[in-house]
Amino acid sequence: MLPFLALAAALGCVPLFFDADARAWSAVDWPDVVGEGALVLLVVAWGFLFRRVHLPWRVWWPMAGGVVALCTGAVQDVLDEFFVIHIHYGSAVENLGKVVGALLAALGIFRWNENERRRSEAFEESSKRFQKMSTSDALTGLHNRSFFYERLAALMPARPSDPPLALILLDIDDFKDFNDTFGHVEGDRVIRALGEVVRESVRGSDIGCRYGGEELVVLLPGADAIMAEQVAERVRGAMAARIFRPRRGQTIHKTVSVGVAVADPDETPEAFVHRADEAMYQAKRAGKNRVAAAS
Repeated sequence: MLPFLALAAALGCVPLFFDADARAWSAVDWPDVVGEGALVLLVVAWGFLFRRVHLPWRVWWPMAGGVVALCTGAVQDVLDEFFVIHIHYGSAVENLGKVVGALLAALGIFRWNENERRRSEAFEESSKRFQKMSTSDALTGLHNRSFFYERLAALMPARPSDPPLALILLDIDDFKDFNDTFGHVEGDRVIRALGEVVRESVRGSDIGCRYGGEELVVLLPGADAIMAEQVAERVRGAMAARIFRPRRGQTIHKTVSVGVAVADPDETPEAFVHRADEAMYQAKRAGKNRVAAAS
């Protein structure tokens, strides 16, 4: 498209450098002929290009109408120049065709730009949804395991002077028995409720993720052991206060065992998670529904 526009612009400047009425040009205004011929080629090229990109009808019809109108005015002028055919109302047809064609083409270009803008916005929105889906857990609304390890690797302290990083690992107590007794639908409700509790209880800078099954983890950037244990206790207490009714007339409280660890600069992310996991099992062995800190 750009080469056609450049050609038309260059040829359109030809009349500025020649006197169309000079005898050397005889009876034919050659610069006008060349310019109008370029216009015809340009609008025809536009028509083919627009047709190939499959524009919507609201964009296609003004562009097609503009092409027809511009061609009508240009052909009238070219015939007049070549054959000196003075058609009655010829100049009116020429001018009207060019004006109407330009207006329709402008309308089509405006709509084309609007269409492309909407397509771009839709693509960006779709990309955002896909990105969110690729990093989110559908059941809890938290981040998924792959996102957890991605952020964990980025936040792990490498030197003692780096900001601290704490980790909370939560596991629903006696979840298998609950699932076997009431079914997976009720089990999913418990996991979903724990996800809600995590979102409501942690800080805005904390990163909650579903680690797998009934296990959730929370990364706490900049938190020390005391702060992490406070957050863990807040989550544990909020979950214990939740009431579930898996059957009519039956109410149940579900609890969580929580392990807390603070990262050491010389350990790997896997070792860090393992220490939090060991602390969580320590809380279970101590009676469940409690918080235990890793050594």
